[in-house]
Amino acid sequence: MSARPQPNTAQRTRDDRELASSSAGCQTRCCTLSNIKLPGALVDYLVKPAAGLQEPPPPVPLAPELARERVAQRLEKRLPSPSSYAKDVAEFGWPAGKFQDLLELMQTHRPAEIAGQRFRQLPVALLDPILGQLEEDCAYATPSAADTDFALKLSYAMSDSFNKEEFRMTKFWAMYREEFQVPMKQETIRSAETDGSTTMETAGPGLGLGVNLEVKLDVGSGGGDPRLQNCAYATLWSAGQAQAALRAVCRCPTVLLELAGTNLGISGFVFAEQGCCDQLCHYVSLLVQPKSELMLGLARVCAALRKAIPKMKEFYRSLQTRLPHPPPNPQLLFPYPNTYDTGRQAFLYVERISSLAFRAKSAATDAQVFVKFCKCYSTGAHDTLHAAGYAPRLLCCEPLPGRWLMVVTEFLEDACMWDDAMQKPHEQLHRAVNVLHSAGFVHGDLRGCNVLVAGGQVYVVDLEWAGIMGEAKYPFFMNRADIRWPDGASDNQPITKTHDNWWLHKLMSDLDT
Repeated sequence: MSARPQPNTAQRTRDDRELASSSAGCQTRCCTLSNIKLPGALVDYLVKPAAGLQEPPPPVPLAPELARERVAQRLEKRLPSPSSYAKDVAEFGWPAGKFQDLLELMQTHRPAEIAGQRFRQLPVALLDPILGQLEEDCAYATPSAADTDFALKLSYAMSDSFNKEEFRMTKFWAMYREEFQVPMKQETIRSAETDGSTTMETAGPGLGLGVNLEVKLDVGSGGGDPRLQNCAYATLWSAGQAQAALRAVCRCPTVLLELAGTNLGISGFVFAEQGCCDQLCHYVSLLVQPKSELMLGLARVCAALRKAIPKMKEFYRSLQTRLPHPPPNPQLLFPYPNTYDTGRQAFLYVERISSLAFRAKSAATDAQVFVKFCKCYSTGAHDTLHAAGYAPRLLCCEPLPGRWLMVVTEFLEDACMWDDAMQKPHEQLHRAVNVLHSAGFVHGDLRGCNVLVAGGQVYVVDLEWAGIMGEAKYPFFMNRADIRWPDGASDNQPITKTHDNWWLHKLMSDLDT
């Protein structure tokens, strides 16, 4: 059986497909705590060229956790006013050449790709469980009567005419405060004033920005991207010197609300290696259409906020530190899950192998493990291969908020991808695929990057697409631009033995895949 199979949501990017499956953790492709490749805008050096030397010694890069502090300092100093930065204007908005370095330091999916970026930004759902659950609830929550009542009241209120943005803003404040029992008011962040913020007390290290609101009188008014503007406020707050102690002990999660006329959007912000912002749901309509599915979407958002706001308040209230200036925590650069087996097995992240794959070590024994995050995974296929000696041992496959899965396996030392192996054990690979098919499973992506060789042994990995014959389907958003797939292998189409055998033939023939 597969663990919570969701093949229709398993979007794959080229960097994920080429590296995420490699539990070998090839050193030339890894981002380690001791030898991290920082984005160009993050690099800072501690060693100056020695006087009188023709060839200065190579610079020593900052440790990642210290580089994170330099990112905060640079953002606090360089990020312009949020209202200006949010505008799509080449002279002074986010596309301006003078702000190109900031695109790495505050990542918002605009533009879609950043030149020189090694990995895509981590989803905020993997950096904070409250934001992950918020994203899931916005899509799947079952609203209560209180949620539908509030959705209806909010729709009637926001569908009215407002002469000024301020009037829409204060009306929303009043309804938000009455419904969720938390205040909202404007906050001044480096001389810029928000459209509404809910700050949250901690037990010592600073003040959390739990919720932040950005308001536009109507769609298109005011100029700029309200989500980008909202993210800039959250970034300036979390990067500020006043929040240095808070930043040292958490990722400063913030729920972002974007209200544009009769449309409401929800985003999430965290400060990890850099500022990161994800949109967590579609903009929902605030028009009064009680017979429309659109209004159900608003009720789900109300239900999601009703759950998330108290959890965010409790999270910040529980933060404490005995030190006025706690040392930076390198684990804050990685996803938040750091235990498995219902919390009994703890681990520490060591390096990032690909966008969603990591090498870690057991907190108790220092044994290395491979940690990967995905949307679906066939534990049945994995266990079948492992029983025959053709897959590393599966330690866990656990669900996370946001409908993610955390997969933890043994780490294969000195493994390499099939394409890089000097000696390719063809017969073993053929037997491994037969074992899978004989048990009624298909793989779906038997490219060379998903077959490892270690100590002369073949290991078939990356079982995200794998499943039961006749049931397993390819995900949407397959990479058809860079990869040639077998005939019939396309979005949402059945995965077949014929497709697996097509890949097997290419691997056995040592052809370029």
